[in-house]
Amino acid sequence: MAADSPASGGGCARLPPGMVASGPAGPSGRGPGPAAAAVPLSTAAASANPQQAAVMERHMGTSPRPLAAHVQLLIPASRRPQVRTRVLGRQCQGLPPGAALAATVHDLTTVPGRTLDAVGGGSLATGDIGSATAVGGGYLAPVTGPPLTAGGKPEVLYVGAGFCPYCAALRWPLIVSLSRFGSFSGLTSDRSAVTAGSGQREPYPATPTWTFYGSSYASRYLAFTPVEMSSSVPDRATGGYTPLQSPSALQQATLARYDAGNAIPFIDIGNRYVEISVLIPYGPQDLANKTWSQITAAVRDPSSALGREIDASANYITAAICTLTGNKPVSACTQEIRLLQPRLR
Repeated sequence: MAADSPASGGGCARLPPGMVASGPAGPSGRGPGPAAAAVPLSTAAASANPQQAAVMERHMGTSPRPLAAHVQLLIPASRRPQVRTRVLGRQCQGLPPGAALAATVHDLTTVPGRTLDAVGGGSLATGDIGSATAVGGGYLAPVTGPPLTAGGKPEVLYVGAGFCPYCAALRWPLIVSLSRFGSFSGLTSDRSAVTAGSGQREPYPATPTWTFYGSSYASRYLAFTPVEMSSSVPDRATGGYTPLQSPSALQQATLARYDAGNAIPFIDIGNRYVEISVLIPYGPQDLANKTWSQITAAVRDPSSALGREIDASANYITAAICTLTGNKPVSACTQEIRLLQPRLR
């Protein structure tokens, strides 16, 4: 088995040293943190953990299944960011080791602009872009409200969970997009859950992804606040998952305003745009049986079908962020990116 080959065992979550589970979300305690969903929480998990029950996931046209939420800041501070790898629970199988992980993080956070420009909007379903109709189950659409800021800069708020396969899928394009405006440090690999603490199996088990929990992000253009509500580690006592972070009161208010369905993953882009779940045809099914290095290589290849889906998803997020930053920096807000902005309405 390759160093970062897919795992066949149960889901695992990694925690960086020094972080406290169930700590408050967000570095500033300000802007509300929305949550987006893709799969519903099981009855057992919901009754055992009201906080998890507050965030439900819609499963794109299938019957409800349990999900766990966890958020982590992705912030590579240098071109070769340090990677922290303390494992919560038993040792995960198939997660890339230090050197391979650092190289993959570097490649993922430095996707060439020409590659992203070559993809543009790709072949994503346009019915889910610019309108909250959720033709495919998720959407990226404009909203109205007071500007969401942190530290005097526009804020991007993410709410998700480690067990959630749709959160797992969304982190890939989100990292690619945010890396055009700043840098991550402490970004670590993760997988979505296989089974909940109740024993109920999850959809798209062990989807390869990253975690924002314990990471940080630095940018002169915007602030990124991730809220990972729970890990992918089953909690038999509650029937759900090990809790990590709780949305602040302001973040709860944001979720209540823009996410009536209590869905995760949820992204609020400055209270100007909201994305809930992923934009079809991209989804966790596309990441099955792939390694982190394989997915990253696809992201850097504009001829790859998987890479085009992830890059197009990243480009739409970038286009939305550029409306907040005055189309700066020009290295991110290219002509090809600006051409996507009218589709956001």
